[in-house]
Amino acid sequence: MVEVNERLYVSAEDFFTQIAESIAYDIKESTGKNIRTSQLHKGYSYTKTLKNKVGRQGNVKVTITEFEYPKSYVAQFKSSTGVNMISYQIEVLDEDSIGVSYKESFEGDTKTHDANFKLVSFFYNRKAKKRAKNMLRSLEKYIKANGNQIGTEKRPHLQEDGEA
Repeated sequence: MVEVNERLYVSAEDFFTQIAESIAYDIKESTGKNIRTSQLHKGYSYTKTLKNKVGRQGNVKVTITEFEYPKSYVAQFKSSTGVNMISYQIEVLDEDSIGVSYKESFEGDTKTHDANFKLVSFFYNRKAKKRAKNMLRSLEKYIKANGNQIGTEKRPHLQEDGEA
């Protein structure tokens, strides 16, 4: 399992809005469906095609298992080899910063897949933590650079049905 805890100097609302926009973009790229962030919810699922490390393509079913604005997002990615889980837990620390806990885990569908993942993780964990920290810092940087463009019209909790 990979777990990273970072202090970011952005608002919980802006951070969660950016996560939601990334999910909506992924859905569009994977399915061709144009959805609004206000349509995302616990239980929402879609299928996407991914390539593995040896270049083979496979379908992955993505299911949002937790979606609580602006506190948490959890999704599972179910493939033929098992289930990956990613999680973002967001906590307001003070008026200028948030704490973000990012977790990534895998549960193999067989003992062989599980054991293989644990072995690879032993070597991969350090690199994965660095990648996760860099991803969170990149999100923070993007939000700061584009903060004036992240308006209330993009915030799911402020969007009423029928409003654009």
